[in-house]
Amino acid sequence: MDMKKPIYQQIKEELQAYIEGLAANTPIPGERELAARFHVSRMTLRKAVAQLEQEGYLYREMNRGTFVADKKLRKQANIVPSLEADHCYRYKVLYFDIKERSESDVQYNLEIAFDEYILRVVRLVLNENIPVCIEEIYCARKNISDEQLGNLNAFLNMDQYTQKGSIRQTFLPMMIPTQYASLLHLKINTPIIRVDSLIHKKDGRPFIYIKSYNHPEMKRIEITI
Repeated sequence: MDMKKPIYQQIKEELQAYIEGLAANTPIPGERELAARFHVSRMTLRKAVAQLEQEGYLYREMNRGTFVADKKLRKQANIVPSLEADHCYRYKVLYFDIKERSESDVQYNLEIAFDEYILRVVRLVLNENIPVCIEEIYCARKNISDEQLGNLNAFLNMDQYTQKGSIRQTFLPMMIPTQYASLLHLKINTPIIRVDSLIHKKDGRPFIYIKSYNHPEMKRIEITI
């Protein structure tokens, strides 16, 4: 072993190499077995596994064990804006419905068939009553319980999903859609940046797809690598 590195860090690297050849959602051996395999204490092994969980290489299911995460969950960059990071924001649902069919980009990102039922929510994001963006939020109906649907505001709290899964974001320069111009207090044909966010569950399955139409002066977009 390299004595210049902490032991848990060396174990983490060996575990990382071990799971590279395993398929997503494959269970890894238990804590006792891995500690014996690497000749370390269970506390050291636990620290290495915890770090791999934080970095998106592994995920844990209560009473089931620890599993290899989908490669889409690995944290290579921290991209903001975070969907719920600024808690001074206020959200106003403008519209929601259950649609029998969805647009092709929604189908592609959520990996659903064209005729699967979809929840679509349009909400306005405000900062001190000033509109900063409009979000179109999509989720396959089969992935939402009746209880969640009955408490829509709680379901739309994105913190609960981003903390356990991952987000992939795409930035698209475009003109503000006509139907949203007045809501954002913008002139028609104003250039904006639309941010598309795809939230994955910890097992790698796509869960929520969001299109955010951002006011160019009120919503700052920052990317940290």
